[in-house]
Amino acid sequence: MGGIVEAQASRWFVFTPWGFVAALIFFLSGVAEVNRTPFDMPEAESEIVAGFHTEYSGMKFALWYMAEFLEAFAISAFTVTLFLGGWQGPAIPLWWVLFGSVCLVATARTIPSVLRVLGVVACVGSGVVAYLANEAVPSWAWFLAKTYGLVFVLVWFRGTLPRLRVDQLMGLAWKFFLPLTLINIASAALWVAMPGPSGGVLAGALLILSGWWLIRLNNPAPLQPRTYLFVE
Repeated sequence: MGGIVEAQASRWFVFTPWGFVAALIFFLSGVAEVNRTPFDMPEAESEIVAGFHTEYSGMKFALWYMAEFLEAFAISAFTVTLFLGGWQGPAIPLWWVLFGSVCLVATARTIPSVLRVLGVVACVGSGVVAYLANEAVPSWAWFLAKTYGLVFVLVWFRGTLPRLRVDQLMGLAWKFFLPLTLINIASAALWVAMPGPSGGVLAGALLILSGWWLIRLNNPAPLQPRTYLFVE
């Protein structure tokens, strides 16, 4: 794990074409493994018809619930370690983030002028503070901040997305995640064989075209108009 984190000192793996796809597949597969919404078919918490939500109470229910959140924390921690730099600070220049935030706020036409000015000042101030605090923030704080950020995403999923059916989850795993993972291995090999900008462009193009092809391949057929047969 230490070697994986040290390899991300100059650039987190999630900022590479193959790393972004791998991080997305790994995180979503982990969410499905720990039975979190929208992949909570075994428990079906919102229905409350079976499972530990109705069969246990008191301390037993608390232990089950705590174990679920520990699983969610573990998946988030593994994702941070493998793809988000682990316990290291931002691997990208902070002035890029600052410049992008200022441009985004300054050009937002739906925001009043006063709020735009305040937003630009807040972005500049937060960028300066982040630059000064980059070396002062301890490694455990970076790790916990990124991990709890992913835990927040899990809670966000739970309150936003509807539950998938079993056939939808199996189709997503076998027809999309698995072939895209195999293609991603070839993309990573291409990235290593051609370390220059051309390798990154080819790897990104391979993943984009493959993802588009898999979406088109698995797109359900349009519904046909219903026909009726009348008895004469």
